[in-house]
Amino acid sequence: MDTTSGALKVAVIGAESTGKTTLCQLLAAGLDGLHFEEPLRQWVARKGRPPRQDEQLEIVEAQQQQELLGMQQAIAFEKRWLFCDSAPFVTAAYSRYYFKDASLDNLASSHHQANYAATLFCLPQGLDWVAEPGQRDSPKAREVVHQILLELVKPTNSDRLIFLSGGLKERCEFASASLNRLHSEFARGPETS
Repeated sequence: MDTTSGALKVAVIGAESTGKTTLCQLLAAGLDGLHFEEPLRQWVARKGRPPRQDEQLEIVEAQQQQELLGMQQAIAFEKRWLFCDSAPFVTAAYSRYYFKDASLDNLASSHHQANYAATLFCLPQGLDWVAEPGQRDSPKAREVVHQILLELVKPTNSDRLIFLSGGLKERCEFASASLNRLHSEFARGPETS
């Protein structure tokens, strides 16, 4: 993971209706960052349907491409953060949920370990499920996908895995404080003995 550019990339993950998009918007505005719309959301809006099993890799590739473009913009505009509205882990979790397909797990895991300074994991606790036709499934789907994501993030660096619950204000405040501490750590560089 490159931390020398001045911009740090943050994955914002969670099941549907856990506040990921709103959190990205709030954090980008409050912490001198950028964010981009979730590629899956764009894909569904463009195609008018959810992706099939054979199209899941296309979603992951769109996520990776959007992250590259986002980092270029963050560096060009001298932003401190790039907030990634979702990450390949989420696509892998939904692929498991809808298709019983774990083929994206290793790709998502290796991408995650190599690319993010931190991961904000939005938990269902504290936010009601809100319907969004064509984009969201159900409260049951949210809970099952949440459990799958918990399993997928187990190997993630726990020092940089931040769990968020409660209302959006609480989530934003806790995430902001955690990320400001992290940014200070990266700015200081590795400690020497």
